[in-house]
Amino acid sequence: MLNSLGQASNLTLARELDLSPPTVYRLLQTLLVEGYVSKNSASKLYRPAARVRALSIGFDEAASIADCARPLLAKLGDELLWPVAIASVVGTAMVVHETTDARSPLTIRPVTPGRRVGMLDTASGRVFLAFCPEEQRDTLLDLLALSDDPRDAAARRLQGVLRDLKAVRDIGYATSSRPGRVRPWRAVAVPVFANERLLATLSLRYTEGAIREVRLLGEIIPRLRATAKAIGQRFEEAFAARESARPVRRGR
Repeated sequence: MLNSLGQASNLTLARELDLSPPTVYRLLQTLLVEGYVSKNSASKLYRPAARVRALSIGFDEAASIADCARPLLAKLGDELLWPVAIASVVGTAMVVHETTDARSPLTIRPVTPGRRVGMLDTASGRVFLAFCPEEQRDTLLDLLALSDDPRDAAARRLQGVLRDLKAVRDIGYATSSRPGRVRPWRAVAVPVFANERLLATLSLRYTEGAIREVRLLGEIIPRLRATAKAIGQRFEEAFAARESARPVRRGR
């Protein structure tokens, strides 16, 4: 129904579907968490989100992201040695689609594909929130503010989060840190765009102190950005090839 209406309120959907408003509200909350709809925090209207496309054309975006990124991640990881990964948002978390942890000689705590990580306490999540459309960002922050997970508590301090995300957007990347066995692990992440929309985030993890800031700014981040651009281009090409191969429906 949302797909046919474009956008609608809870009450409008309840009326169109002949369901009670509380029932529709519960269904909408589930769809929000799973990433199938988004909500405008100002107008309170719901609309289909990008993940709906996987239902309509049988296109598994996560698998395509992994396929497009795999050879480029392998090349970058072999050159920089530290583990690199690509992830995108699913519900209110970032999900890792592909990583070089298994082949990196510097991996200490391996991250495997399918791993869910937080949005506000990771470089990948903060980059995604900084560069995603404002409507999607506001919906995610609204949901995170309702979470009982301590990692999401910062979402309840909205103005501070928005200032942080603006700073991330201004410099074009995000960093994060978390405890390690000997030294803290640090991460740096950049956005991946395809077809003029935010597709995913590309990150690199390293031991604190192992990469000096001059190298981080002069080599690591530029290499991440170049790889992110190449992944986006491969995704666009794969999507265009798939679209051109779809059979054309002819009217009777």
